[in-house]
Amino acid sequence: MVPTLPELRFAKVDGQACGLDGDRLTYREAGEAHKETVLLMHGIGSHAGGWRFILDGLSDSHRLIAWNAPGYYLSDNFAADAPDHSQYANAAVALLDSLGVEPCHVVGSSFGSMIGTTLAALHPERVQTLTLLGASRGQFWRPAEERAAQMKLREDLIANGGFEMAEQRWRQLLGKDPSELTVTLLKELLKAIDKRAYLQAARASDTADTLTLADRITAPTHLIIGTEDAINRPAISAEIHAAITHSRMTSPEGTGHMT
Repeated sequence: MVPTLPELRFAKVDGQACGLDGDRLTYREAGEAHKETVLLMHGIGSHAGGWRFILDGLSDSHRLIAWNAPGYYLSDNFAADAPDHSQYANAAVALLDSLGVEPCHVVGSSFGSMIGTTLAALHPERVQTLTLLGASRGQFWRPAEERAAQMKLREDLIANGGFEMAEQRWRQLLGKDPSELTVTLLKELLKAIDKRAYLQAARASDTADTLTLADRITAPTHLIIGTEDAINRPAISAEIHAAITHSRMTSPEGTGHMT
């Protein structure tokens, strides 16, 4: 049975301070406000709806806040075409401030793991624990020609919108023999992607290398990387794991990028 998503909610933030072209961030919330809070940060091709099963499964024990990053699912875009990863982390802090959340547990998937790592490094007082799924360290560490090829791939993927991207991309994001339901849910996530927001996130990733921030992370960290992850391969998580002092790594067998 597929859990129903919580309603979309709106938070007012200082858009000018965050570099947004408006003052609105959106999110979905589950669980009771007095319980420990978990901030869920989606990947570059997803949105808050990608946490459907986590929002349902942990709502008895935690307050869960799944954000829509700037430009995603009615969150206002960044004003700049090429924001950097620290601006996403600062926007996440603005959302937490708007909701009255102090320290919380941070869970990030793929691009969201890069933002979560940045958040934990730049604002360590806000992060109790850090969980990274299919971890990305950004692209800046790669040779220039590889970075250019990656940007070209992303530009081509989104050129004709989310529907075509959904048909082109879903196979690379899942492990072997996914269920029909899993494929359907993933395609629905991809269809919702805003072209400008996707490219802004891609440019932020292109100029980021969060491994350089690893020695500033004090929160206990857990990396979860599927053995079949073809997007951010297990070696990347292993490097991050080695660089963060208080970390451990788990590798679910047969699992792809969408852990």
